[in-house]
Amino acid sequence: MILKKAVGIAIIALASNASVFGTANAASVDVKCEVGAKFSKISINGIGMPSGYYRALASSPKLSSKPAMWSNTPLKSPVLGEVGFIMSSNKADVKAGATDIAPNFIINNVAVGSLYRYNRINKTYTFVGSVKATCLIK
Repeated sequence: MILKKAVGIAIIALASNASVFGTANAASVDVKCEVGAKFSKISINGIGMPSGYYRALASSPKLSSKPAMWSNTPLKSPVLGEVGFIMSSNKADVKAGATDIAPNFIINNVAVGSLYRYNRINKTYTFVGSVKATCLIK
C-alpha cells in the first residue's frame, strides 16, 4: 500500500514537472536585422525546434516591390534545438554562407523572417512561424 502511494505521488510529481517545463521547450522564431545606407542583413533563428529540416524566408513588407527571398543554403537541421539563417548584402557574410540579398532589400527599417519545416515524403513545406522586426540602423 505504501509503495502504491509512493509511486502515485512520484507520477503526479513527474506529470506536474512535465507540464511546467514543457512550455520552456516550445518552438519560437527570432528575427534580428540591421540596415545601413549601403547594406541589409537579416538573421532568422528557430529556437526549440524539433528534429527535421528547415528553410527560411525573408521579406521587407512595407512599400516593397521586391519579392521575398528564400535562404539559398541547403536545408538545415537544428543543433540542440536551434537552427539559424543569415541573409546579407555584405560580401564577407555571403562568402561565409549567408544568402545574398540586395543592399536595399530592407525597406522602411522593417523585415519579416519566417521558418518552414520541410517534409521529405511529400516534398512540401509547413509554416513554423514568422516574426516582424524593426531593424537596427547603423
